[in-house]
Amino acid sequence: MSAIHPHKKMKMKKSTTPGLTNSAVRSCRIDASPDHRFIRKRLLLAVLLIGASLILFGWGAGGISYGDSVRSTPLKVTAGATFYDTFGTPNSALVTDNGAYVLVSVTGETTPCPTMSPCPAKSPCGRGTPRPTATPQATSTPTGTPANFSTGIQVFSTSDFSNPCGGQQIINFLSRPPVQHIDGIQFVPGPPQLSVGAAIERQGAEFFRLASLNEPCGMDGFIRVPQHPVIDNCNCPNSPPGTFDVAVTPDGHYAFVANEYGLMPSPTPTDEIEGGTVGVIKVARDAGGFTTGTRSIPHHHTIYIPGGNTIPGITMSHDGRYLYVACEGSAKGRNPNTGQKYSDPTDVEHTSNGSVLCPGCLEHRDGAMGSCDNMAEGGNARNGLLAVIDVDMATKGMGQASIIRIISAGCAPVRAVETADGQHLFVAARGRNKKFPAEHGYQVLVFHVPTLLSHSPNNGFLGYGDSGGTAPVGMALFNNETLLAVANSNRFHANCECREHPEQCTANVAILDVSNPGSPTVQQVIPNPNNPNSPDFPRNVTVGPDDSTLYVPNAGSMKLEVITTSMN
Repeated sequence: MSAIHPHKKMKMKKSTTPGLTNSAVRSCRIDASPDHRFIRKRLLLAVLLIGASLILFGWGAGGISYGDSVRSTPLKVTAGATFYDTFGTPNSALVTDNGAYVLVSVTGETTPCPTMSPCPAKSPCGRGTPRPTATPQATSTPTGTPANFSTGIQVFSTSDFSNPCGGQQIINFLSRPPVQHIDGIQFVPGPPQLSVGAAIERQGAEFFRLASLNEPCGMDGFIRVPQHPVIDNCNCPNSPPGTFDVAVTPDGHYAFVANEYGLMPSPTPTDEIEGGTVGVIKVARDAGGFTTGTRSIPHHHTIYIPGGNTIPGITMSHDGRYLYVACEGSAKGRNPNTGQKYSDPTDVEHTSNGSVLCPGCLEHRDGAMGSCDNMAEGGNARNGLLAVIDVDMATKGMGQASIIRIISAGCAPVRAVETADGQHLFVAARGRNKKFPAEHGYQVLVFHVPTLLSHSPNNGFLGYGDSGGTAPVGMALFNNETLLAVANSNRFHANCECREHPEQCTANVAILDVSNPGSPTVQQVIPNPNNPNSPDFPRNVTVGPDDSTLYVPNAGSMKLEVITTSMN
């Protein structure tokens, strides 16, 4: 049984969906005389010249759009969801190449920290914003757990979503010290098959082979690669904001990990203002799994994004040339090496796209404040950043020099997904952009990658669309890449804004028509059964090899949501 990279479900063909037409200018029949035909030709020429002028103007203003073919009829999607229990908090899902099994990373019960304190009497939203407070009895290890409730990989057989491992509910890690938290997981391509890389928070990255997916299920060939210390962002030893995501090169020779609040080794560089790093790991395997050659590369194995704040998501390009890095926030002030604001490295604020990519930049010229409501950070947070790393340079140990682009990327960008041809990149902005009405504040941004990496990066922004819910996180392309599934997490459901206005806070999975990449449009919404203000937290999306079934771990309700889709 072979494995697949979860972002590379299957080879995609270029869209052949019928109904795409090019608009044409038709002249009215007024008179058949030669003079009137001449007039009509001049009129048509004038219209075409005006249209060409508008296109050139849009290019110069940073608002050029690619692939804007007009669809005569929108895509019609039918979808239904079924939920299956997980034995812990699920984060990510993988599907085997033959579609027979779904693997879910599951974290067992730990001390709940931080807790949410009551809203103060005075606050911008009425009773105030809850503040994280450490649980007094919090410890550095998980608390007592029920039987068979632990951290590891849960396996589902897709034939009936039963457990093929028999009485073994979770495939446990046998490495020591025990794994406490598991987040992002990715298949590592190449033999031995079903090799997996996992982000295990404060302990770094864990690499292992799934020896069996039938009773008795098991793992072997373990190798752990620690990462640098991280910022303890809540003063709670049992809430580790460490290694959160992992990406692997298509040849399986290297892995990258997102250390969400990671720090560079001392001395700290002057332009590393906030936490968040990317680790670079060389992968080595033999017939039995991963070997001790799997370790951080020898030189410059940790990269930070200057002025970036928090890295929750990284994505490998399909061709393995680029690593896309999402930074939730940015620092105030200017980068002394470039003279540009940390929040706006390409001066996008002066283009027509400034209000989307860099909200608040014009009003707060010193970068002290922004116009993003990220809930966790308050209602005046600065925008986040999208960085692009050259993978070849990074794996050769070139460190910071491997960063080839940093651009403003809206409010709290957290995930990115690339089309198979490498032309377009969709970015989920989890924060609410206050430059837009509340119902349009949660957005999916779209970039044209070749232009983003050119000498005119601001022209690489194509457009945006509503996410279809609150606080979008995970995404996945499907249906020959004409549709985009978005997990709207409602991540901060416990904050007082959502408690006072639950109708404005919705968790769901929205399906967007992206056949015109520059104009994502919501076509279908699969609501969460516990709305309004659902705490279920749909987090990530994986597409099966049939290119139509969606697997969505719901972290808050401890369930795997399976969505079947069809086109009408």
